[in-house]
Amino acid sequence: MKTIKSILSFVIFAIFATSCSKDDTPQVPAENPSPIINLLVKEDYNGYKIEYIYDNSNKLIKINEPYFGTTGSSSEAIITYNAAGKIDEIVKNQNGSLSYKSKTKYTYNFDGTLQKKETFKFNFLANNYRFESSSTYSYALNKVIENILFNLDKSRKIYDYSISKNLIKITNYDDVTDANPSGNLSYEISYSDFDDKNYSKTSLPEEYKFPQTFKNNYQKEATNTINFEYNPDGYPIKSTIVGGLGFTKYEYLKAK
Repeated sequence: MKTIKSILSFVIFAIFATSCSKDDTPQVPAENPSPIINLLVKEDYNGYKIEYIYDNSNKLIKINEPYFGTTGSSSEAIITYNAAGKIDEIVKNQNGSLSYKSKTKYTYNFDGTLQKKETFKFNFLANNYRFESSSTYSYALNKVIENILFNLDKSRKIYDYSISKNLIKITNYDDVTDANPSGNLSYEISYSDFDDKNYSKTSLPEEYKFPQTFKNNYQKEATNTINFEYNPDGYPIKSTIVGGLGFTKYEYLKAK
């Protein structure tokens, strides 16, 4: 009988100890494995296809796409980097029924944040580049202000971000002048209902995407609801606008 009591006492103690251990003892979180990086290589927007090409160190070096609105034309963008590994310049060539060439120069602040993008259009008659547009950036808490100059027209965009660094709103102001420095509100776009998966364009340089940067995929854009399908690594392979005809397909390669 003593033996049976001892066994029962031990079992009760073991159950109690296990219970205490689960409820009271701090659990050491499991170490998260390094995310598997998928390089975005193709996007298909309702038949409008964009191709992304990388070098052996997984840096984006070229973008191929049709030239929007021009039948039979294609556009090739060549990307070069500075010594810090950030984009220095993008040269875009359009070939086909209409020829066009431009280059966009990136300038950075001392802390590495983007200060300015300037775009120059190539003049084939004069055989030189001429200024076309610029975007200058200033920063506040969870906010970026973009001042845009296109030819002689000025506008301003304000980008608001969540704590998790997802863009949640763009506010656009047109007709910015010295007399009206705030401009006139023309539109707002909001992004919400983010998933917990990898953003489709994660592999593209941050400064290339900036300031429209996301960490995750938004499932609400203004009044549109978007459904996603994912690959086993948690990257979207298709997004569809609910109730609409719009879709985007994504293709990836594993990073080297």
